[in-house]
Amino acid sequence: MNCRDVRALLSCYLDGEVDDTVRQSIEAHLAGCAPCKSEFEAISKTVRMIRRLQDLDPGKKPEPFAG
Repeated sequence: MNCRDVRALLSCYLDGEVDDTVRQSIEAHLAGCAPCKSEFEAISKTVRMIRRLQDLDPGKKPEPFAG
């Protein structure tokens, strides 16, 4: 698998929407390609942040700042 193929599949990979063969190919590529691994880590971090935002309760009053 080349960089273009892997980058096109990163979102599906993160969502668990690829079969085992594709998953293994992506993981093998990421293990040996620093640029793709860096992009994967950035996308992973963004997804984690978005998921945390979804867990926030918009009706909850924020706690006061204690300085």
